[in-house]
Amino acid sequence: MVIAGASGNASGSGWPLRLASRLGLAWRRPARRDPEQWTHDPTERADRPGPTLATQSREVIEAWAEERGGRPATVEGTERDGRPGVLRITFADEGRSRLQEIGWDDWFCTFEARDLVFIYQQTKRAGRQSTFFRLGRSERGTADAGSRPSPERRA
Repeated sequence: MVIAGASGNASGSGWPLRLASRLGLAWRRPARRDPEQWTHDPTERADRPGPTLATQSREVIEAWAEERGGRPATVEGTERDGRPGVLRITFADEGRSRLQEIGWDDWFCTFEARDLVFIYQQTKRAGRQSTFFRLGRSERGTADAGSRPSPERRA
């Protein structure tokens, strides 16, 4: 058995790691999926199954979610000043959760105000449709920002 992400508590005691060691369990750091390609158009596809993509395009995000039966949502109880709090996309097969569906306009208003990036996967390595996504912070103003081509600069 492998315990992923057990990094100890806020005081730095590391008791989860010591417990895992005593029980003979392996520990590994969860893999972070950095985007391999930026997309700006819903018709763009990865050149192979499984890579992680990134976008800030409303059209790409909506098309990706709707192809999978996804709807914009927020985590109940995280709202601030009448605006959505933690943004998510809910899928029909998720069952009962603390997610509350909201409109795309509200979702994107918050997404854009926080300058977020939608990091996602179109297909798994085996070629099946993927629902993996996460929201990350934009890296504008850093060296990495130059590697993100804008739609105008693409050839």
